[in-house]
Amino acid sequence: MKTYPLKFRKALIHSGLSEVEFKTYWNRLLEVQKEKHTSKELALLISIESKMRPAYLNLNPAEEYKKNGMLTKIHKQFLRMLV
Repeated sequence: MKTYPLKFRKALIHSGLSEVEFKTYWNRLLEVQKEKHTSKELALLISIESKMRPAYLNLNPAEEYKKNGMLTKIHKQFLRMLV
């Protein structure tokens, strides 16, 4: 098994997704962090990704936020983007 940073492991455990599914979203988060976006571009990106997400990710955002309370701000934003 490949080793990942602690933040990845924590987010993976709290997300409830399989490692393969979560790795896809994690890689996308890293790509977004590398890019320089305006707030309008980020809003558009979030709306597009929310429409593309699989139906099984339609979770309760309040419950997910509470469950993922120990993650960093950017990871919380990313997980809220998914729900």
